Formats: sequence, C-alpha cells, structure tokens
Amino acid sequence: MIIETLLAMLVALGLLDAWVTWRVLGDGLSSPGQRAAQIALVWLLPLLGALLVLNLQRRNAESGSGRYREIPDAGDDFAYSRQSFKKLDDVTDDD
Repeated sequence: MIIETLLAMLVALGLLDAWVTWRVLGDGLSSPGQRAAQIALVWLLPLLGALLVLNLQRRNAESGSGRYREIPDAGDDFAYSRQSFKKLDDVTDDD
C-alpha cells in the first residue's frame, strides 16, 4: 500500500514538473538563459521549484508594439523639452 502511494506521488510530481517545463518552454518573453534556469530549478527542486516558477510566470503575456515610447514633452523644463531648444533659438536669433 505504501509503495503504491509513493509511486502515485512520484508520478504526480513528474507530471507537474513536465507541465511546468512545457509552460516555461512556451514563454516567448523570457530569454533562453532564463528559460534554462527555470527548467533547472523545476527539476532540481521538484515540488518547490515547480511552484515557484508557476508563481513567477506571467499571467497574461502582452506583446510589445516593437517601438519605443515617445518621450513626453516636459513643457517649461529647460533640460528635457524639445520646445525649449526652439525657444532658445528664437531668443538668440532676436539679438
């Protein structure tokens, strides 16, 4: 009876680790090094590693637009405003 219970627990643990490994391999937002580290964690610490990786995985992966965000215009902030350079040119042209 004990052997069957241990065998069932080992099979369940193996299925959990295999499922988490499959999820890690399908994560397109992680780098190959991150995926390798997560898979190593899953198989070296079978239950704890699998639960940790599942907890840290992204729920809903959002795809990027492929463009950088536009820097907001700071208005009167002289250091960052694109318009401040135009105003500076207008001031220096008047002299």
